[in-house]
Amino acid sequence: MKKQQWIVFYNKATGEELCAYTVLGTFPGEMRSTIELLASEHEIEAEQVGIRCEERTDAKSIKVGTTNAASEDIHIKVYPNEVSLIKDFSYWSNCTGDLHHNGECISEDDLPAELADAYKNLWEEEAGGSYCYLSEYRNEYGIALVNEYYEYTDQGEPGEKNNYEQACVAAVKVMLKYPEAKVFIGKQTGFNNSDAPVEDKATELFVFIHSHSTKEFVREVEAFLYENAYR
Repeated sequence: MKKQQWIVFYNKATGEELCAYTVLGTFPGEMRSTIELLASEHEIEAEQVGIRCEERTDAKSIKVGTTNAASEDIHIKVYPNEVSLIKDFSYWSNCTGDLHHNGECISEDDLPAELADAYKNLWEEEAGGSYCYLSEYRNEYGIALVNEYYEYTDQGEPGEKNNYEQACVAAVKVMLKYPEAKVFIGKQTGFNNSDAPVEDKATELFVFIHSHSTKEFVREVEAFLYENAYR
């Protein structure tokens, strides 16, 4: 049976699993409603309900909340490798602001108008802990806030195995807080080291923000990622 990604809700104090459901087929607001329902049912504060993602093959857990067939389905878009990612996503800068596209260095005059505005108003090198790139996603221009995930060794160094589950948890948190942002994951797309085999490359969490967004909104998302991307 094929494994699926499940969102698991649990009691932070006891570690007890409260319920779980698959990522696919959820609708906007459902996860937040689930947290509130579980908190009420178990007589705990909503802040005590934690979430994590796991790969599972069974359907033993019960889905909490009322589904709405008219609602727009949402799910975490996962790109399994760089080849699949570049079909939808491309960089127009590196994280230090040097401009490039399709392997060539470019000048600010070469940027599309929307990206030129984003470069002046939204991009910044110090992005609250995230890497910040000028980028294009599915023919839309904006910036991408990117965080990389490894499993670390006891010495605190990046290990060989990427931490996919932690990235999924962070993606869910951002989707709940900022539904207007486009959130997706590159499962084996991050830079670990040039000699690492592809299966050992880091998972990346991408939060794409459209060029029409305000600077205040971008800074708010940066601050949220700083507090939540790795917790």
